[in-house]
Amino acid sequence: MPPVRQNAKKASKPRAALVIAIDFGTTNSGVACGLTSDRVRSGQAKLEVIRGWPATRRSQRDLQKVPTRLHYGEDGQISWGYDIPDDVKPLQWFKLLLLDKDDFPGYLRGSTHLQEAQDMIRQLGKDATTVTADYLRLLWQHTLESLKKIRGKGLVESTPFHVVLTVPAVWPEIARNRMRKAAEDAGILDRRLGGVTSLKFISEPEAAAISILYSELDDRPDLKTGTKFIVCDCGGGTVDIISYEVVKVKPEVKVKECTVGTGGLCGATFLDQAFFNHFLGIVGRLTWDKYDARRQKSIMNNGWEQLIKPGFDGTGGPWVMDVDGPVSFDNDELNRVFKSVIDQIVHLVKDQVRDISEKATDAGGQATPQFVILAGGFGRCAFLYEYLQKELDDEIEILQPQGSRPWSAICRGAALSEILQKSLVGPVLQRKARQSYGWVVEAEWDPEKHIEGVDKKEFDAIRGEWIALRQIDWVIHAGDDISSNVVPLSYSLAFPMDQSGSVEYHSEVYKTQSPDPPRRLDPKDRSVQKVGELRLEFPVPVERLPIRNNGEDETYRALDYVAHGEVSGNSIDFRGSYKGQTVG
Repeated sequence: MPPVRQNAKKASKPRAALVIAIDFGTTNSGVACGLTSDRVRSGQAKLEVIRGWPATRRSQRDLQKVPTRLHYGEDGQISWGYDIPDDVKPLQWFKLLLLDKDDFPGYLRGSTHLQEAQDMIRQLGKDATTVTADYLRLLWQHTLESLKKIRGKGLVESTPFHVVLTVPAVWPEIARNRMRKAAEDAGILDRRLGGVTSLKFISEPEAAAISILYSELDDRPDLKTGTKFIVCDCGGGTVDIISYEVVKVKPEVKVKECTVGTGGLCGATFLDQAFFNHFLGIVGRLTWDKYDARRQKSIMNNGWEQLIKPGFDGTGGPWVMDVDGPVSFDNDELNRVFKSVIDQIVHLVKDQVRDISEKATDAGGQATPQFVILAGGFGRCAFLYEYLQKELDDEIEILQPQGSRPWSAICRGAALSEILQKSLVGPVLQRKARQSYGWVVEAEWDPEKHIEGVDKKEFDAIRGEWIALRQIDWVIHAGDDISSNVVPLSYSLAFPMDQSGSVEYHSEVYKTQSPDPPRRLDPKDRSVQKVGELRLEFPVPVERLPIRNNGEDETYRALDYVAHGEVSGNSIDFRGSYKGQTVG
């Protein structure tokens, strides 16, 4: 049953819903919510950032984010976030374990922080996906209870949910699939009286960019068409870099990605580990291990988290921690610690600046970004600002928003993005595909394109034509400008007149980093990787499908369907629909 590509069809606009955006972070997580029917003016929807967390200290309850950590008690109870007692060692950094080991660069595979988290998960008899589901379940339950207080129980129970999960742009499909499985196991997609809950992903740097557009850039007098800027989203685990060009300023800012984004595993967690390793080299493992969990947590929180990490800008000092007496750090040693991680961020930003310059040289226009905007919790780091400004050309300005805004930018931007998309005024008009994606089809034989003896040739008796087997229809190419987050592509399946019963169709989905991928599937080509299958189950039996003529006075039954690809960061989600209904 070879599918034949048809003309694209437009999807219908969904009805109003409650958007719940979850920023599941390596070290902290946040949630923002808003109605798709809320009036949006200059992007200022009625967003609510969830607070009121269960906490051992009252001062923590009203913060905009909650720690991504768990503790499994002997009684089977799970404590989470701020509600974990100080005298126990929490399970942390498990988000990074949704990645395969091969996805980690070599210098991280021996990370003591990650190994410690892996050992704790193994002792629990769980895996990273299960632990993530446990955390998301508690976060989700708290979110629903908070929303009932904010919006009212009746509205929450009667309104469909659009859930948006943020993910690092550099994450591969396998990690995103594990995140989806964790969300399902957490009950986020459970059936409700309000209707079906939809789930989609948005890359963390795009969410941060959208928040920044409407909180930092929307009223800048120096923002004009053609202005380029870089968003550097610095989180706990990952750092993602995306560059944008302003397409329109009035009445609202519209942008497009102007080069393919990059990123790496060089977030705040790895700075924490670099400092801790240096710290242990001074005080000694035996001395450190004599302290209980409460004392260890107090030392690191008071000395590193609250003092050195946010305050160190490369100057001043000495910096002193209290470890049953003063432990002092001078500027030189702290500079080495900070640079061991932040040098990687500077490298990523410089690469993006170079790419912008090269593309501008080829196409004309502004060759240098006007500014680099730091977002995310790690984006508030004083050393990052000072060091990056020194390393970049004086023409490029570093913007570092203050207060809690950069900390909650991702969840607010994710919610705002979905609300704006539903209002048909999304601010990101064009994205860059980071990889090529396609699926296996049987194509009509073309002697100018196909090669006898290389391409497998077969006669399709149903349609009455020769076809080439195991071809790949590359629907998206690396570097493509994706004008919409949803790419609809129409296909047609053919069935003999004597066939009856239900209709199912499976197609393998592949990816490659090449912008000019091979036309045929070659098992020996390791640059082309299988990432999954598109599995469709149609609600209509074959005998009820429309009849078509194959041009040889013979008829067959045809089924037309639409394949949608939702592009986000380093990954894509495919789904199929038949007459507007999702079928796989």
